[in-house]
Amino acid sequence: DSCWMDFEVELSREEVNTMILLKKNQTNGGDDDTTTTEHLGKEKMKMPAGGYGGGPGQLAHCAPTYAAVLTLCIIASHSPSSASSQMALSLLHKVRLPLYAWFLSLRYHVPPYIASSFLNNTSNTQMTGYRMHHDGEVDVRATYTILTITSLLNITTKDLTNGAAMYVSSCQTYEGGFGGEFMNEAHGGYTYCALGALVLLLQQPWVTKDEKEHMEQLVEWKKLRGWLVRRQMSYEGGFNGRCNKLVDGCYSFWQGASLAILDVLEYTTTADSTQKKKKEQVDVCGDYGFSSGIYIPSSPDSSSLGKNSTTNHKPKNYGSLAFDQLLLQRYVLLCAQDVNGGLRDKPSKPRDYYHSCYNLSGLSISQHVLSGVNNVDDTDNDKDTIDNSNLKTNTEPKDGSGTESKEDEIFKTQGNNKDECVGNVDEWEQRVCCYGDKNVNVIGITHPTFNVCVERVKFILDEFYSS
Repeated sequence: DSCWMDFEVELSREEVNTMILLKKNQTNGGDDDTTTTEHLGKEKMKMPAGGYGGGPGQLAHCAPTYAAVLTLCIIASHSPSSASSQMALSLLHKVRLPLYAWFLSLRYHVPPYIASSFLNNTSNTQMTGYRMHHDGEVDVRATYTILTITSLLNITTKDLTNGAAMYVSSCQTYEGGFGGEFMNEAHGGYTYCALGALVLLLQQPWVTKDEKEHMEQLVEWKKLRGWLVRRQMSYEGGFNGRCNKLVDGCYSFWQGASLAILDVLEYTTTADSTQKKKKEQVDVCGDYGFSSGIYIPSSPDSSSLGKNSTTNHKPKNYGSLAFDQLLLQRYVLLCAQDVNGGLRDKPSKPRDYYHSCYNLSGLSISQHVLSGVNNVDDTDNDKDTIDNSNLKTNTEPKDGSGTESKEDEIFKTQGNNKDECVGNVDEWEQRVCCYGDKNVNVIGITHPTFNVCVERVKFILDEFYSS
């Protein structure tokens, strides 16, 4: 709360009068006085706004705001009856409308003569990017962080996002990946932000079928997938961030989650022989359209879902994502871990919180996403060409000892337990794509687009979308 900064922004009176969220924000402390901005020739209205800085008294910035809101989402859903969770949820309700006003003020409308050079359809040349802070840089990080926050808090509107897909698509390079802005080199982190932003736009409940088709046509998806899969190095198993660069543990998430998002998008949109299977499954976070790729049986009758499937002949512990999931996990567990705790870029590099976060996030993605849709005969479980023996350790017995298994500890939250998230526990554990001992190496399930555990995402979406 001490990192929050209150301020006022100037928005057009027309927007304030037509946007319901701005009207609500105005009643919470808006100033009805108007000022005239001569060079625009439009009336402006001051509105209360705010954002999070990196520390007390620091400038409001999209990156720490993204981190702060996700942190509050985690705390709010951890133990809903506790004082800390209630305080976090209260803060989220308090800041959502000021955040919306601030995000509107960060819009940057690309001049038409520039926009038209990137768009085939010159009749609609509106392109909208966002600044990371007032008077700051414009790039796809801002688009992604803003859309992540607005999607979780249910404040995404057409007024806020009009032209955003155009801007993001203009950042795709000839290689297939995305740069931070147009004419930049393709980069793993920016590619994730661009792809995440596009998918969040596609999954908004108010987006029509025609609008989805239009947005999908803006991106060269085949080129994007080709660039992403070539970022995994065949020897190390990890990903690099750009062409001709070294492997870095943080790209386990930036590149791995990008491929996971693509695979989930393809799985949910492609009409093929798997339609019957799709009807028997539900996405953990799919009630509001934000697919997680974590599928559970839709009814007890479909608990044997996917067995003896012929849609994918790979052994199920290889996973179904478009990269070598076991090889990536081997890199994270054997190369990226520091013997004293924490994770790192690569051997010889120091551990840090950033690389610890994104190594673990990438590990989670590679273990869980789409695991429930790639089941074959149980006899395939042990068909693993990678030696896992060096990761086997003695663990407590899972049954009969009076103690909870590691998996139970991972999923256990008050009001959001493991059974509610993944259905039948034993069946889910069989689905997980894991390198080494599942009792030791399997970690929690993170959402590939929000990078928060799926049970936390579900709690927040229920909170802000159900009313």
